[in-house]
Amino acid sequence: MGEVAFDTNQLVVSHPDLFIKLKPSEIYFSQNRINALFRCRRSVGGTLDDIMEGRCNIKDIPMISVMKRDGKWVTADNRRLWVFKHLEKLDKCSNIIAIKTSEIAESKLNSENGGRTVEFYIGMAATGEWHKKVPTIEIQDSGTKQNDVVTELARFTLLRIDH
Repeated sequence: MGEVAFDTNQLVVSHPDLFIKLKPSEIYFSQNRINALFRCRRSVGGTLDDIMEGRCNIKDIPMISVMKRDGKWVTADNRRLWVFKHLEKLDKCSNIIAIKTSEIAESKLNSENGGRTVEFYIGMAATGEWHKKVPTIEIQDSGTKQNDVVTELARFTLLRIDH
């Protein structure tokens, strides 16, 4: 028996309240830092290399969940988003299907740069080669920021001074 082809785009058409099609560059990180390994112990950079070199497929990466927050799509699935953003910059991925969610744990909302980019935890770095071919995955913010603790504190301080 052969495998039945499944069109994930049909999910968005059939269930627009549950799924959305987005460019990885339209999705913001929720955290400051990420681990260089997935929970399964596979490396984030190695996964990117495996997809770019045909050892696995982008469809092997589980969907990410996204939440609309302050007018922007945010995910707590930061390691997978890191891979998707690199794949987009490398012209291997233009859109992904994401699951809409209504909340992200408060502990995962700690980005200090509005979710435009992430760093690896101290002492960790991406392995592999393909990520080095991408100068940046940072979103160039258009002005408003989300999850930006520094900006929020500054705004709060200014509000207190003005009143």
